[in-house]
Amino acid sequence: MTDFNLLPSEYQSKPFTLRHILLLCLLALLFLLIVKYGFLEPIQKKEQVLQQLDLIKGNTVEYSDLEEEQLQHLTQVKELEQRVLAFQEMEKGTPGFWQDVLNTIIKALPYNSRLNHFICDNNTFILSGTCMSDRTSAAYLRNLKKSSCFSEVHMEKIMYQDSEVRFTIRCILKLDTSGGIAP
Repeated sequence: MTDFNLLPSEYQSKPFTLRHILLLCLLALLFLLIVKYGFLEPIQKKEQVLQQLDLIKGNTVEYSDLEEEQLQHLTQVKELEQRVLAFQEMEKGTPGFWQDVLNTIIKALPYNSRLNHFICDNNTFILSGTCMSDRTSAAYLRNLKKSSCFSEVHMEKIMYQDSEVRFTIRCILKLDTSGGIAP
């Protein structure tokens, strides 16, 4: 039996020629290039950019920790500088100044009186002692007021016991304009 193809010539199957094969190969190659450079590469670049962004975000988090550490170090340095300045102020006024203050306290003490307790807290002195009369304790108070070491001197307490008078005097050292002790 013979095969008859009754379809019009446009619809009849034609054998694949080399030209058709090359055309199909070119179309496949073009399709692959479009897929690769049109879809796959942009997706890969986007993923790379997102990874870089994540790395940068991670680095900035580390930098914020470093900034906090730096602020802590700066506050510690400032605190240490203040301590050093305080020690330097103490060194400036310590030996001679305190010797002058103690000499003033001792020289202002009248005859027939003695100090029993001596308390110093920052710039405040509390002097407790005994004497023979209240006039002697008043003279001691006046002598301390006349000295140039104290800004305030006042009697805290005076008690009469037997033939003695017990007194307590509070003295506040003079301070300079910066809040330090005036030499």
